[in-house]
Amino acid sequence: MGISRLLQLFVALMLTMSFVYPVEVLAAARSTSVRARSLQSTVAARRTIAKAKTSTARLTKKSATTKKSTKNTVAKKSVAKGIARKATARKTTAQKLQRKSKVTRVAVHRARRKGQLGLRHTAGRKQVKAKVVAVAKKAPKYAYPADIFMWTAPETAALPMSSSTRKSVRKAFNNGVAGKFSPQQLVQSDVFEEDPLLGGIFVRREGVRYIVMHSTETERPADAPRVIHSWNRGMRHPGAQYVVDRNGKIYQTVDPKFATVHVNIFRTENGVNNDNSIGIEIVRAGKQKYTSSQLESVMKLVTYIQNRFDVTDACVVGHGQIQPSDRSDPVNFDWTAFSNAKANLKMHSESLALKRRTQSWIIPFHKDDKPYDGPRPTDVSGPAAEDELDESELDESTENI
Repeated sequence: MGISRLLQLFVALMLTMSFVYPVEVLAAARSTSVRARSLQSTVAARRTIAKAKTSTARLTKKSATTKKSTKNTVAKKSVAKGIARKATARKTTAQKLQRKSKVTRVAVHRARRKGQLGLRHTAGRKQVKAKVVAVAKKAPKYAYPADIFMWTAPETAALPMSSSTRKSVRKAFNNGVAGKFSPQQLVQSDVFEEDPLLGGIFVRREGVRYIVMHSTETERPADAPRVIHSWNRGMRHPGAQYVVDRNGKIYQTVDPKFATVHVNIFRTENGVNNDNSIGIEIVRAGKQKYTSSQLESVMKLVTYIQNRFDVTDACVVGHGQIQPSDRSDPVNFDWTAFSNAKANLKMHSESLALKRRTQSWIIPFHKDDKPYDGPRPTDVSGPAAEDELDESELDESTENI
């Protein structure tokens, strides 16, 4: 072969290699690029899946929390609704009981006015079928039968009294030595103001042994006459024998030889009842304080009753002391000051009695210093000494008592 032929072969070989090599290289490059892209897509897909899983987990957790809070909210709302329903039911029940109580009170009042207990028929303008309402399922428990009470106390003939006698009675009362005078005489002498009870009065079956002190404790301030008139409702009602007003005026509702209902005998202690006690009401309301004139009148009144009915100091009690289960009156009463004032009045009355006895012990002699043979004055002591007091002795002031 010649050189030209070799050159031709070499050129052809070179040409062949120049076309084949780039194609293979390109194919390999393309394959590598595809693999890289596929790997990137796989990684991106994995990342996307991981993000999706994380997002799904978050959403699931949030959904669970939301469901839980929703359940708690629903539960709270349910509990609140239940409480509201119970409160409404209680309120409705209370209103029904209140209406029933009011209907019962009205029925009892009307039945009592008609003089019969049992059933009341309520009907409208048209005479339709009456609605029967039971007045009381349980019969009321009364301490005394109805026929024991009187509308008014029997009147006693009042003996005429001169002005000087009335003056003496007033002075004796102020000095604590009026025990010999009857309550009627004190009324005539204007020591007591008479404002009689209507109903609620009965004859005592025991002697007087106790003095029970009360305070009126009205919702609004009310004077003694108004308090007394509020008691006068029907034959059977409460009341006390004496009421002391704010200005110190003493009102007598009935002679204390008659009894009134001023304590609940089902609740009292120490044997105190209405038959063996006298009630004294002190007018008071709210935060009012007892006036000085009121306390002085109470002290003199208690002293008079003690002397008149022979009541000891231990038997002068408050309503709350003998009925502590439901009473606390007289409210804010200073028992120490009251006892001291009463003791001072007693000492004053005893000094007057001692003065009278001392004068009776002096034995007069004849002007010739010879013993007197005439009748000697008797020794006067005890309650009789009070009966012998002169008006001049009763004039002594009691302002320091």
